[in-house]
Amino acid sequence: MALIATVQSRGQITLPKEAREFANIEPGDRLLVRRLESGRLELERMQTLSFAEMLDRLGGGVEIDVDEVMRATRAELERQALSGLESCGA
Repeated sequence: MALIATVQSRGQITLPKEAREFANIEPGDRLLVRRLESGRLELERMQTLSFAEMLDRLGGGVEIDVDEVMRATRAELERQALSGLESCGA
């Protein structure tokens, strides 16, 4: 699939509808942008879980420190963002 997206004056890009549907990208989704060694850019939809989904994955009867969950979530998002910057050579 090859589609064209135009960069607006403020740096915003509108992904063509076909690309959004193919990648299951919804409004509000966060995309990780990586620069590959070849110089190409790679977009990856970042998986986000609701708090309820996180609790479901942990199972019942588990004590949750909400502050620790938030710190871990922020740390993971930062790690993913830095990983993307490192691949850009920044």
